Amino acid sequence: MKYFPFFILLGALLISCEKYIDMEIPDNGRKIVINSIYNDNTDIVINLTMSRFILDNSDYKPLSGATVELYENDVFIGNLNESEAGMYISSGFRATTGSKQKIIISKGDQTITAISYLPNKVPITFIDTTRVQKDYMKLLRFRFSVSDPSTTDNFYMIGFAMEDSLTQGLMERYSIYFYTDDPFIEKTGTEAYGVFSDESFKGQTKTLAIDIDLYNFSADTTVMYVSLLSVSKDTYLYIKSANAQMSNSSPFSEPIMVYSNIDNGFGIFGGYSIYKDSIIIYGPLAEEYPIGL
Repeated sequence: MKYFPFFILLGALLISCEKYIDMEIPDNGRKIVINSIYNDNTDIVINLTMSRFILDNSDYKPLSGATVELYENDVFIGNLNESEAGMYISSGFRATTGSKQKIIISKGDQTITAISYLPNKVPITFIDTTRVQKDYMKLLRFRFSVSDPSTTDNFYMIGFAMEDSLTQGLMERYSIYFYTDDPFIEKTGTEAYGVFSDESFKGQTKTLAIDIDLYNFSADTTVMYVSLLSVSKDTYLYIKSANAQMSNSSPFSEPIMVYSNIDNGFGIFGGYSIYKDSIIIYGPLAEEYPIGL
């Protein structure tokens, strides 16, 4: 009992140290938010919303009635059509690889602009597989090579997918999660794609590796689809920062801002081109597993 007064005093000190801060957060109004990552295979689609106040928990509101002008290499292509609330499409126009795209968006007293580009496709020049054991897991290790162009800074995203049979004879392609210890590849929040840049191997051929659980391939043979995306620097920085923000779970760490390339607004406008290939995988019960592209 002789320690009782000490704990009473300690409790009183802790209570007396509490301080409540009444802080006013200024509301600087709303700005246009763009969400558009486009490629060379589909029409350009731009989703427009309005930003929210930091203490507002309501849903983002789509922005209708905006004027969206599209330019390629500074040549006016036309105005995008609003297909539904806040969704604008370049009907019939697809961006050209190796070119620059610009959008100018106007609504009321706000005008915002964004510029990005569509990189040229970069092929996978080599791919093979080996089986490896890691802890208790049986893995298929993919090694693939990229011959990086020396004339530009290049940024990449790698992903793998396979098809699954559905009802009525239809097929669905879905992404496959993978593991990697390769220091050049940074996983994204989806765990099915990884990003990397040519910062350390510019103009050279680089071989990288990822691992996939062998028991994803339960059939005797499976066709694996490989996609190497050449992404703009804007797209690369946006993906990296968004992934870092999602991974930042500690309340004591510095907040991470998601990258934006929108002038006088928020969001992302970025391009990517896709090189696709396929490889035949022989299932885990097969004694021999020849590899073929």
